[in-house]
Amino acid sequence: MVKSGHGLTALDARDGRQLWALPDVKGSGPTHGVEDAPYYKGRNLLEVPEMGVLLLNRMKLPGDSEGQLMGMNLETGERLWNQPQIDDLKGVIPLPTGPDVILISIHLDRKMLARNAVLTAGRAPSLYYPYHLQFRRLNPLTGETRWTTEYPATFYTSVQNVSVVGNHLFLNHSNVLLVCFDLATGSQLWEEETKGLGYFPPLPVEKAESLVIYGQKTVRAADAATNKISWEVKNLGKVTGIALCDDAVLSIGDDNVTAADARTGSERWRIRTHGHATNLLWDKSSDTVVYVDGKGLHTAERTTGKLLVNTKLDAPEHDVYHPVSIRLAGSEAAVLIARGEVFAYNTKTGKHIVTAGKLVGFYPAYVLPGEPNADNQEDSTPPQRVSGNFDREAARDGTLLSIAAQKNLAEYRSAVESRLDAYETQSEDGARKIWWIDEKTNLQSGFGVVGTQHDVSRQLGMVFAVEKNVIHGDKITPK
Repeated sequence: MVKSGHGLTALDARDGRQLWALPDVKGSGPTHGVEDAPYYKGRNLLEVPEMGVLLLNRMKLPGDSEGQLMGMNLETGERLWNQPQIDDLKGVIPLPTGPDVILISIHLDRKMLARNAVLTAGRAPSLYYPYHLQFRRLNPLTGETRWTTEYPATFYTSVQNVSVVGNHLFLNHSNVLLVCFDLATGSQLWEEETKGLGYFPPLPVEKAESLVIYGQKTVRAADAATNKISWEVKNLGKVTGIALCDDAVLSIGDDNVTAADARTGSERWRIRTHGHATNLLWDKSSDTVVYVDGKGLHTAERTTGKLLVNTKLDAPEHDVYHPVSIRLAGSEAAVLIARGEVFAYNTKTGKHIVTAGKLVGFYPAYVLPGEPNADNQEDSTPPQRVSGNFDREAARDGTLLSIAAQKNLAEYRSAVESRLDAYETQSEDGARKIWWIDEKTNLQSGFGVVGTQHDVSRQLGMVFAVEKNVIHGDKITPK
């Protein structure tokens, strides 16, 4: 999908063939006053996963006098429905059953914005715009709205994780505020807030049988509807990661990493950590857990906690750059993302693979709901996805996608397990490179780039770039 000037064009990614084009699609302008404010990049044009529907917001087609929120047939460009625009569309989550989705939007707090403008009179205005989060349950095929609810707190630039777990919608703000909504009615059921400074990235909310698992100062298992605590893992330090691994919940913090029975909370093992802990990842192929702390990269047996790899990171990774997030790559590698630097290590040998520079772009293997590719991503971690665990068979009921497109989706899903992410980094001298860890060699592979508009699909074996008014698609050729 390419937006150029007032035109919107859909192309076949494999051969560049034009599928459809809308030559006159006009934006109705930003709500926040700064067209290219980094926080708002990538909003207002989103695909409803696996339904063949494209959502456009704050845009006008010929004949529209005001900006609209509209649903388009992704394969034909036909408008399905339209309604008055909303402030800024942030994400979309398919629900567990049926075609309905949750739209997540940013509703500008105009009173607070006006107040801030008065307080900053005569000084440079802030780029941090006050907003509320609004949720809307909607049928993407018809535009019918079931309910709309808005959380009243005012947020500024920050990262939230919104997820659907069972029959509930969860909002996690900076790991200090967790809010639960009823998926059937949109009503707020409860919220849990803890004192202290928030930190990124927001932890996921997991589901284990009838319980939801979440983390703040501790990791808790609770009844989703009431927040009645069933069990709790304490003495972790600042909690930085949670992973549900079969019948076990693994939790990591700056003081300890533990495994607990998902049903009872009974502790199975515990290992001391040494500050600066990252998230932890389950490598299913080897049934091991991978994480980083202040002493380096560690791999442990999931079932026993026995440490298999203890690797001190090379300087300056260890002395200057502390990783805040890790992702599995290749068949036995991990990419470590720090503020100002990205590097990779082999998870079985502990061997250093590459130090690559600052993260400026992230191209995930499969773009999930609300997770746009991150050209010029300024944060130290990949963008936080607006996620939802949903029944993929049910989500296809009523889909507008062709049979061929649905077969392609099956290939994309397998790319997640194959760890086909790609990264864009920039060295100190300004040179940029798009790269990944090869799944066969577990070594870095990639190419240098110029310009600013790129996308990568490793599952298709394609790289895309825009130069002025021309889009290029090239095959990724293995060396």
